[in-house]
Amino acid sequence: MRYPMDENARARLRQAQQTEAEALTDVAAAARKLSQVKGKMAAALARHQEAVDVAEQSVASTQRHLVSVSGLERSATLLALSLTSLRSAIRQAGPEVGAQSDREAVSARRGQTAPSD
Repeated sequence: MRYPMDENARARLRQAQQTEAEALTDVAAAARKLSQVKGKMAAALARHQEAVDVAEQSVASTQRHLVSVSGLERSATLLALSLTSLRSAIRQAGPEVGAQSDREAVSARRGQTAPSD
């Protein structure tokens, strides 16, 4: 590597190196800030995704209840859904929680006793 002989040239070189170091520091700070913002965004998305998942589960649960009360075909008509899409939505929602108590409640409203499994 050659070293400048002229003092002015050395001063310009030092100034250029200093400017370069400051620019590099700025890039590193901006990259850290970007990382922080992305982390906050990911956390916010995760919180909202949890809320969406809960809402979707609620819709599926209430659809399942409607089907237990009105039957699949009538429920599909009431919801303006095809039988296939309603059946699929109910299946994807997972196992029915409280299915026995739902049947008992429907039977009680009809004045019947619920069949035991």
